[in-house]
Amino acid sequence: MGVPFEALIPYGIMLAMFGITGAGMSKIRHMQNGGKRGRHSVDQWDKIDTEDIAELIEDSDGPGPQIDGIPEGTNGQPNSTRWL
Repeated sequence: MGVPFEALIPYGIMLAMFGITGAGMSKIRHMQNGGKRGRHSVDQWDKIDTEDIAELIEDSDGPGPQIDGIPEGTNGQPNSTRWL
């Protein structure tokens, strides 16, 4: 005796919903990552490192890096005229 197809409809609906949900979550994750593929095995070191790099890039339009409160000169060396 066969299985009536009406008994398989709920399983088909559940399978479709899992597929739609998985595709939607994948798309959201893709969009949150700036359109790039997700990174796997990202540990705390990588997270902090990428945040630091992002801060350096954002601050690049500012006055520039400082070494112990001494502003950096145009050639990459600290300005010593402040101490003269």
